[in-house]
Amino acid sequence: MNQTGDRWLFLPDTADWLNAPENVFYLQAHLVIGTIGTLVICLWNLRYLNNVKHFQSMLTIAAVICIFCYRIASNALEAPIDDIKTWDPVKIVDVFWAILIAQFLLEIVSYIGILKSCGLQPVKNSSNANKFEYSKPKAKSEDYFYDNLMEEPWNVEEVKLNLVRSLSHLMLNDLMLIVCLLMRPHNVVMVPSIFVTCVLTSECMDHKLLDSKSGKKTEVADILSRTLVHMWIGILFFFYQGNSNSLSSVDLGSGYVGLRQYCPVRVALRMGLHAYAGPAIAGAALFATIARHADTWDKYLQTIWRSTNILAAHRVYCVVVYCVIATIFRDHLFVWSVFSPKLLYDFVATIFSLQALGTIAQLQFLAHTTNYLARIFTYKSRL
Repeated sequence: MNQTGDRWLFLPDTADWLNAPENVFYLQAHLVIGTIGTLVICLWNLRYLNNVKHFQSMLTIAAVICIFCYRIASNALEAPIDDIKTWDPVKIVDVFWAILIAQFLLEIVSYIGILKSCGLQPVKNSSNANKFEYSKPKAKSEDYFYDNLMEEPWNVEEVKLNLVRSLSHLMLNDLMLIVCLLMRPHNVVMVPSIFVTCVLTSECMDHKLLDSKSGKKTEVADILSRTLVHMWIGILFFFYQGNSNSLSSVDLGSGYVGLRQYCPVRVALRMGLHAYAGPAIAGAALFATIARHADTWDKYLQTIWRSTNILAAHRVYCVVVYCVIATIFRDHLFVWSVFSPKLLYDFVATIFSLQALGTIAQLQFLAHTTNYLARIFTYKSRL
């Protein structure tokens, strides 16, 4: 799709062919196919959410409509309605951010049980795995005594796991939609490609497909292989997107999407997320896969702990090794043109890795804190 590296920048690539004026139809087709493919994946992931009255589905479709409207208003996509071209792109992006925030708040409110107390019930699926409802075993007698010091009879850990599973997939959906908004039109098709590659590779790395003998414990090998594969897929799409270790490959235009004026924090976050879109989506897909395959809350905590340790160890190893190399070659002729940009890329990758690990910790903290609110509003039934 994109040439990468200073030695190959002069060679034509697929992006150059798509951006040619005579191939504008194929460029817009790439944009539409990539965005619709992302929408299909997001709607598919909503089966793990507490999709009350299909509100999440409607909000996801509305977010994709905002992306199309922004593309039309920025003259990247043709539309039969000419009035859309006169719309303010900044306001469209503001509506897009508001929709993503509303999705998160709606999921938290539905988890607590406020919507259920208002008469709105979640959409039931075949597995019924996303039911945020507390229950407890049937008491042997009517005089059931509950001691706070003893183990809780309510299925608290099951509901916590459902919340983390829901928020992990919601985070993946929002991340893919944001990347679709920031990407160049010819690169949008890579967003669903990253997800499909991660899913197919993760399924193929399951040791149960190779050895179906019972009794063999392959959990550690599975999480190690899946974590490394997702990490390598992210690095692969980082370069496939057209990035390199040179600052000349940084897309400055992505930092000003939806902004009227320069804001250091917002521009830096947009540019960083656009540059590391591949590793970010691959990492979010990994965390969603871990939450999806976890049977219990304890197993999820154990698996996510192992995965984050692997990612942190790899990031520390890369930074330490390159810092040593940069220190040794500090008097080299290319210290500012080769070594310094690479060190800057590693620094940005480390910042985003810390943010990703912090997000996982926030999900667990949110599951614990909202549990107390959920006891007030959630309908409690006996099995």
